[in-house]
Amino acid sequence: YAPRAAAFDPRFRLCVAWGASWDYGRLTRERVHNLRPTERSVSHWTEHFRWVFGTATAEEALPVSARMTLEGIIERVTCPFLIVHGENDRQTSLSDARRVLDAAANAAERELRVLTLAEGGSEHCNIDNMTLATDHIAEWVARRLRDA
Repeated sequence: YAPRAAAFDPRFRLCVAWGASWDYGRLTRERVHNLRPTERSVSHWTEHFRWVFGTATAEEALPVSARMTLEGIIERVTCPFLIVHGENDRQTSLSDARRVLDAAANAAERELRVLTLAEGGSEHCNIDNMTLATDHIAEWVARRLRDA
């Protein structure tokens, strides 16, 4: 959500994406229709998806999630932009994060911080070592706000 917010509101002084999805609609369609079998370990995903979108079924939420893409939008981000992503994220691929970074060509600056298997924090939203992610995010934000 953060990159979309920064794309449409120039008042944002910076933007941080904690995990970066290029096309959430595609991801959700694949998940709902069981086209992403490697994610079956996320047993609560369907319930979470329904809860977030306030629908009785996951299918009912698909039209809303279909609009959640960065295609034709990320280019509008002009503020400094940070993506923090896990190397082993099985819910949102690292290739998505790289695609978002590459397409954010108009950002004042852009950085992709990938947390690796070796250091920890390599899973979705760095759940296996969130401290590395939150420390990096906090320091990155503080430097930019201090220097602005």
